[in-house]
Amino acid sequence: MYGHVHPETIDDLVVTGDVWIANEDGQVIAVLEGVHLARGNEATLLKSEHEHASDSYQITWQPEPLPTTPARTGRWLLLGDQQGGAQKVRDLLEQQGHTTVLVESAFPDLATAQACLQQSGPCTGIVHLGSLDSTACATLADLDAAHQRGCISVLHLVQALAEIGWSEAPRLVLVTQGVRSVDDDNQITGVAQSPLLGLGRVIQNEHPDLRCTLVGH
Repeated sequence: MYGHVHPETIDDLVVTGDVWIANEDGQVIAVLEGVHLARGNEATLLKSEHEHASDSYQITWQPEPLPTTPARTGRWLLLGDQQGGAQKVRDLLEQQGHTTVLVESAFPDLATAQACLQQSGPCTGIVHLGSLDSTACATLADLDAAHQRGCISVLHLVQALAEIGWSEAPRLVLVTQGVRSVDDDNQITGVAQSPLLGLGRVIQNEHPDLRCTLVGH
């Protein structure tokens, strides 16, 4: 789209006139009449932003009770971490009657992911916790390692799932930590894990059969 200003009055501080908005073919699709355009300094802009901060949309998390209906038990493949998160998930699932298989989460290539799925066999769900090891990333090498543990590993996993040919696709759960702030007391400490959220949303759109679930804590 294109915009064109038709000024009626101009002085040192304010321009008054009409703004015409047209599409790529030159067809006018909107006209704003009597618009006042004023130059603002940095202090004025910052003050305005602060005064109108409450007018912006904000995400507010609301606590919800856990479902009371017991889920169907099944077999879960846990792609582990070094922080103990996978073991906690394993204990929780087994307390609810599920069976679990805990393996290394790093899939540097497609062949490694395929071999893991073939060895584990069909399952109800897969929980990827490898990104939990990507906490303090002070160097480019740390960020590259986080990328390998997160997006690259999950990418190979999804590619392997698309080719494995199981009769029922498992639910894919991607776990991150410190990526999203739930309230004012939470700090974002897992920036290196954040690309996995973007990949997860792509998976939700392109592979709906995996019912990809994003879990942050």
